[in-house]
This record gives sequence, structure tokens and C-alpha cells, in this order.
Amino acid sequence: MIFFMTSMNQPLPESDQRPAGNVSLLCQAGERYLAGGQYMVAQRLLRQAEAQLWRQRDGAALAKVYLPLLEASRLLRQQACEGVIVISIGDDCTLQRRMVEEFSRQRAGTLLLGGNAGDRWVLKMLEKVRYAARKSGYSLEALALLRSGNRWRISSTADPTFAAGLPVRWVQHPSGPEVGNTSNADEIALPPGGIYPPGSAGATLAGESLLAAHELLALKWQSRHPVRARRWAEMDWLRRAMRIDSACEPVLIRLLALAGG
Repeated sequence: MIFFMTSMNQPLPESDQRPAGNVSLLCQAGERYLAGGQYMVAQRLLRQAEAQLWRQRDGAALAKVYLPLLEASRLLRQQACEGVIVISIGDDCTLQRRMVEEFSRQRAGTLLLGGNAGDRWVLKMLEKVRYAARKSGYSLEALALLRSGNRWRISSTADPTFAAGLPVRWVQHPSGPEVGNTSNADEIALPPGGIYPPGSAGATLAGESLLAAHELLALKWQSRHPVRARRWAEMDWLRRAMRIDSACEPVLIRLLALAGG
């Protein structure tokens, strides 16, 4: 059987209807939800405002959106990494599907779903988590664990290739001395497959590793895709990196600087 903490399943307050396409209304609503602690809703509304302003190439207005968007994304990431951590690397598709369904009902957490490199079924399951998070407003995130031979890499769903991922180092004893033993700065330490409730040694290790992994994935994407020098071209490049890590502070701070310039 699959066991999750039932205390995390209390429903959120009912969300208001999405405001009309007016950018100022979207920004106001996004900041209101941000102040109220509903970070997924705030992020969605602020992203909608950012997309409209991007189409208008309104740099001054964009500069006002990126700071609250960074804050919403950062707090959402923090909640997801401090919630329940589920690492599913087995070959039983039925069990993995149940994992996805039960995880999607949690209030906060991160799901790492394993499969062979190029396995589109894994990406389909992870998209179910993303859809559930958008629909419920819960702080849920998901990443792919891709296997090639006996090697594992953690990858973003926005760039789900083995080459784009970061190598995983499995730590059998999450509270033991082996946690910090690594010679590779890009290596991500994770506990064995399982369900780790908030506060457990496995969840603490995984959560800290995931906070680093998201940003490292975005920075790796940038290194693999050289930037152009022009202002709007660089901003477009940075916005693409945000698909890898929506809470990447170096990316959003650079966007803020360019938008205001």
C-alpha cells in the first residue's frame, strides 16, 4: 500500500475566478494571493501578466512584475521541497500511477518519477502532477529521474533529456556521514526510492538537494545554449531558462535588470 500523511490533505480556500486579461488586475490579484500564502495561484496570475507585457515589450512594467514573481516562485519551491518527498524508481507502472494519483492530493511536496531515458510515459505522469497543482493551487512540483544503464540523472520536465540532467548519487543512510562525500559539484544526493514525510532524514536530504538541483539545471541549460548580446534577445533566453527553474534567482534578477534598463 501507499501511505501519505493525511494531515496534509486539508482543502485550500476556494480560489476566486481568474481576473480578466487586464494586466493591472492580474498583477493586483497575483500580489494579493502572494500575501495570502497561495503561491501557486499567485505565480500563475503573475505569469499571465508577464506574458502579456512581454508581447507588448513593455520593459518598465515587466520590471515591476519580476520581483513578486520571483517571490511567489521561491516560496512555492520552498514549500514543495519542505513537503512530502516521493521517489518512485520502480518498473511497476500501476504502482507508479497510484503514486502520482495519491501524491497529487497532497498540500505540498515534490515527486521524482523514474524511468528509462526517452520514456514519454514518465513525462505524461509528471504532467498530471503539474495539472493537479495548477487546478488545486497546492505547492506541488515534479522532476524526472532518467536511467541509462546503471546511471541515473535528475531532469526538468521542460528539458527531459539524459544529457541535460544532473547525475544522482544514492545515499543509503540519509543521516550518515556519506551524505557529503562527493567530488562532483553537480552531483545530486538522494535517498533510496520511497515516501519521505516532512521532517524525516530522507525528506531533509532530498529537499536540500532539490533546492540546489533546480537552479543547477537552469544554469546548465544556459551553458548549453549560448546567449545573444542584444537586450530583448537575452531576455528571451532568460525566459526560456525560467521554464527549467521558475525560481532561479540569478535568472530573474538579470531579467529585472534588463527590463528596467
